[in-house]
Amino acid sequence: MNNPQQTDYRARRATTEDLGALVELWKLMRFPVEELSRRVTDFQIVEDASGKLLGAVAIEVTDRQARLHSEGFVDFSMSDSIRTVLWNRIQTLAGNRSLLNIWTREQAPFWKHTGFAEPGPELMKQFPRQWGSQSKWLVIKLREDVEAILVADKEFAAFMQTEKARTQRTLQRAKALKLVATLIAIALFILVIIGGYFLIRHNSPIR
Repeated sequence: MNNPQQTDYRARRATTEDLGALVELWKLMRFPVEELSRRVTDFQIVEDASGKLLGAVAIEVTDRQARLHSEGFVDFSMSDSIRTVLWNRIQTLAGNRSLLNIWTREQAPFWKHTGFAEPGPELMKQFPRQWGSQSKWLVIKLREDVEAILVADKEFAAFMQTEKARTQRTLQRAKALKLVATLIAIALFILVIIGGYFLIRHNSPIR
C-alpha cells in the first residue's frame, strides 16, 4: 500500500484532546509518559486526512532559543516525510517568534541535511543552561541577535567616546606642559642674558 502524499498531512499544535493518541505514541517510543503529559501543548503533531496521528515532536522555547525533542512516529517508514511537514511548521513558528537558534539532540540524518550542525564556541555561549548537559547538541542558526549587536555597538561607541575624551585630556596636558616648558626656557634665557650683562659689567674696567 502506497504512503499518502505530504499534501494529505496536516501539522498543528497539540491540544489536551490529543493526549490519548500522544500517550500511545510515547509508549511506543518508550518516552517518559508522565513527564511529557504535563507538556502536551509543547508538541507539534502531524495527522492524516482522517485525523489520525502520524507523528509528533516537541518544541520548547526559552527566550529566543528553541529545542526540538521527543520526536516519534507511528510508522518510521514515513518518518522523513512527516519530519518535512513538521520542519515547515516549525520554521513558520520560529519566524513568528523571531527565534535566533533551534537546538536538538535528535540524531536522524534528516536534521543534518536540513542544516543542523555541531555548534561552535560562539553559538554555545547562547545555549540555555537550564537544558542541562552541553554535549551532543546540533543547532541551526536562524538569524543574528540584532539586539546584542546593537548593545555591542553602543558599548563600542561609548568606549570610543571615552578614549576620545582621554586623548583630548592627554593632549591638553601635553600642551600645558609644553607651555610651562617654554615659559621656563624663556625665563632661563632671560636670566642668562641678565647674568651675562651683570658679569660683563662687573668685569669691565672702571674709567
